[in-house]
Amino acid sequence: MSSLFLPIAKRFIAGERAEEALQQCKSLNAKGFKVLVNYLGEDTSSGAEVDANVQEYLRLYDLLEQDRVAGSASVKLTQLGLGISFSEALNNLERLAAKAESLNRYLWLDMEGTRFTEDTIGAYLAVLERHKGVGVALQAYLKRTAADLGVVLGKGGQVRVCKGAYDEPASVAFKGRKTTVESYKVLLKRLFEQESHFAVATHDAELIEFAAELASDTKKQNFEFQMLKGVGEDMARDLVTNGYAVSIYVPYGARWAGYAMRRIRERRRNVLLLLRALVGA
Repeated sequence: MSSLFLPIAKRFIAGERAEEALQQCKSLNAKGFKVLVNYLGEDTSSGAEVDANVQEYLRLYDLLEQDRVAGSASVKLTQLGLGISFSEALNNLERLAAKAESLNRYLWLDMEGTRFTEDTIGAYLAVLERHKGVGVALQAYLKRTAADLGVVLGKGGQVRVCKGAYDEPASVAFKGRKTTVESYKVLLKRLFEQESHFAVATHDAELIEFAAELASDTKKQNFEFQMLKGVGEDMARDLVTNGYAVSIYVPYGARWAGYAMRRIRERRRNVLLLLRALVGA
């Protein structure tokens, strides 16, 4: 099954090893993109696995520096031990932020499901006090995000705004594309009014156009678009051609199957490709 699935999955992932990811990162750099590299995995509760995750990210930063790759890394707090304790995750996040800072590189903190939102923002703000080159993802479909954005910006933080990908109840999340897009636009207006760098992480053409209009109106250049590897490639190329900064999210690791399947399910054409591979058509 893996041997059949992997060739299709590689549209969305770089492979299982950091060295494979770095090869693709250099290729993306050559095309004008920066990169945002993620070692796949989440909900880690084993101390040994947490330690291995931390070591992998430390090694990843060394490889980015060694290969002179233009980009940074992105990590989930549950990879760093949040399932064990908040202090474990915070200490490990601090280690990665210090490593990134020592190399004059950036570190992004991914956002996960709502049971982790409070701790993720708390850990981010704690690390931000000592390391300015860190940013956090906020999800437009959550009803709390407008307030969270105010808190993060008030502390001088930097934000990657995305729609949100987890299945959350209507009590905490907007349901449907229309309300999520409306929320996203409100967040973008606030971000374009402030000074800090931020990232617009979406493949939604309406939101990309809206951000471009705000950039033109405000003359703001201190932001970037972020897109997933294998998704919206034509839009990404057009943005670079038009002078915008674009980072491509490049995931890798042995735990690739779940991530790749989520990407495949997002488009009917991808599902058909998978089915054909499985039946040998």
